[in-house]
Amino acid sequence: MQAFFVIGLILWAIFGSPKKNLADWFYEYEPAPWEAVDAFYYPDNNNLAKHTASYGMKSLDDCRIWASGQATAHNDPYFARSSYLCWIGKTGDEFAGMQVYRTNAR
Repeated sequence: MQAFFVIGLILWAIFGSPKKNLADWFYEYEPAPWEAVDAFYYPDNNNLAKHTASYGMKSLDDCRIWASGQATAHNDPYFARSSYLCWIGKTGDEFAGMQVYRTNAR
């Protein structure tokens, strides 16, 4: 019985995504200790193609502080006309020319 368990773990490590799975299980909407956060600030809610980004942050708080600073610099400290997203866990995959992340948060 233990041999099947060990073989299953080995197969999961080889063919699966253990880091992503562990992050999904234990850090659903926050960055796992090995993940970075990328912040995107959108100064105009009606034009999401226009944005400013900052990459490689350590926490969601860093992302929120950076986004708040961007909003204040654009005379919109309460995000009335703007928005932001904190993208967590860059997967390395791309879809239609866009980077894929594990999840996002505000």
